[in-house]
Amino acid sequence: MFHSTRKPSMFDKVTTFFQQHKTILASIGFSLIILICSVFFYKYNSIAVGYSSKMIVLLGIIAALIVSVLGLFLSKPKLLSRVYFASLLVLGMLYSAVFFPLSVPDELYHYESSYYYSNLVLGKSPSNDLIEIRETDASLINNAQPRLCKESYSNTKKALLADSSSTLTYMEYPIDSSRADISNNPPQVRLCSAIGLSVGQLLGLNGLSTFYLGRFFNYLAFALLAYLAFKITPIGKLLFISLSLLPMTLHICSSFSYDAIIIGLSFFFISLCLKAAFSDEKISRKSLIAITLSAILIAPCKLIYAFLSFAVLIIPNNKFKSKKDSTKWKLIVICATFASLFLFHISTLLSFFLPAASTVTSNSIEQEITASTPSQYTFSGLIAAPLNTVFIFANTVLTKTDFYLNSFLGGSLGWFQSELITPWFFILLFLGIILYSARKSETDKVIPSRKRKIIFMIISTIIALSAALSMLLGHTETSSLFVEGVQGRYFLPFAPLIFLLFRTKNTQRSEDSSPIILLTLFALNAMNLIYIWAAMARC
Repeated sequence: MFHSTRKPSMFDKVTTFFQQHKTILASIGFSLIILICSVFFYKYNSIAVGYSSKMIVLLGIIAALIVSVLGLFLSKPKLLSRVYFASLLVLGMLYSAVFFPLSVPDELYHYESSYYYSNLVLGKSPSNDLIEIRETDASLINNAQPRLCKESYSNTKKALLADSSSTLTYMEYPIDSSRADISNNPPQVRLCSAIGLSVGQLLGLNGLSTFYLGRFFNYLAFALLAYLAFKITPIGKLLFISLSLLPMTLHICSSFSYDAIIIGLSFFFISLCLKAAFSDEKISRKSLIAITLSAILIAPCKLIYAFLSFAVLIIPNNKFKSKKDSTKWKLIVICATFASLFLFHISTLLSFFLPAASTVTSNSIEQEITASTPSQYTFSGLIAAPLNTVFIFANTVLTKTDFYLNSFLGGSLGWFQSELITPWFFILLFLGIILYSARKSETDKVIPSRKRKIIFMIISTIIALSAALSMLLGHTETSSLFVEGVQGRYFLPFAPLIFLLFRTKNTQRSEDSSPIILLTLFALNAMNLIYIWAAMARC
């Protein structure tokens, strides 16, 4: 009996070659697309407004080179975690560079609060409404523009070359007392940016360099927490990568915003809970302490995220010595979390339920709950008219869902500047990547049980409703028929819980898709930054 062996055809050889080198080929393809995009927008600006910026092409060349290098490293699967961390750092610095000082929402508030803590780090004695600031830093802030445009670019270039003689001269700088309010700005959300500002002052750097150093230290804290979450979680590693590399995540976390620490701590806490729930090992004492401390640290940052502590309920009783120990520890975590919340926010909570009991107010746009004013909704009023309350929340979902999705993914960065809005078809690519990343794979097979998914859903719903309620009471006038002030980025800290709901046994992703997804995310972010820079150059 004869056995014939068919020689591989040319098509087979080509297919095998592409399969073996798909990561490198993908990086080459993305590099070419990035270069084409940069050249296109360079020429488009020349035609549309008669001039263009060479920085558009330069940004494209830098991004294309980085993508090519990433492709070489990602061809070795073992280097995925290192390449992810490097990508996280590089993209954060690129977003920070493109968005000039104060062009990120509420950054003046966050900067002044960080500078207050920097005064404390350097041994100064700031008051609640007065800090010591260098002339070079004050000059930067006074000349900075929240709107991203040619003028802000020109001001930034001037600040880069500013005279260093004013780096040693301090002056008194008035601030609103909310900047120094520990209930609005607990130390854990300001320490890293304050250290960055302090280092810049000690090194004698000018205002712009010190500003970016403060941003970098704040972002570095987020990047480390996000990376730890990726390493710790036994399920959804690619999901954590995708969420941390969203344009909105990178945009907010690469600024002075305390959301960098909140999102990082939340990812870290969720990953610890997932490891305790889904790993084969018994939960260690070290894990118990880490979960407890991270929950306690999150709660004072923003009131609504205290409900994340209920994620400990997904941890099964058999991970403990007994059911009694399990119940006792979970109660301790939840109670300690809300105790830290009350410790920092007792006056705010009193003003929520008893408006007359407190006169504490804040100018922070981000403040979760403020004392009601006559033109705003009140808690008692909402209780007295339940049907009207239900209508307001339902109408908010109907009219604002597209905005929440857009501001969650990062379709409108900066101060919702119309010129910078990313086209929907492009930003929806990130949503597709997240949904794909949430799928199980051959090595990531765990699917949360129905009971755990219900817990995920309840936690997510409570936090979302709490965010809406706080903004209804604090930022919505009675003439409005929907809740004002809620943004999609408020959903980022608990986003892993939301998207794990979409993990089912019927959907599966390719095991070797992680390097391609990481490359795609980097390339899409690079193209987004090129688009934004080109749009800024036309303003």
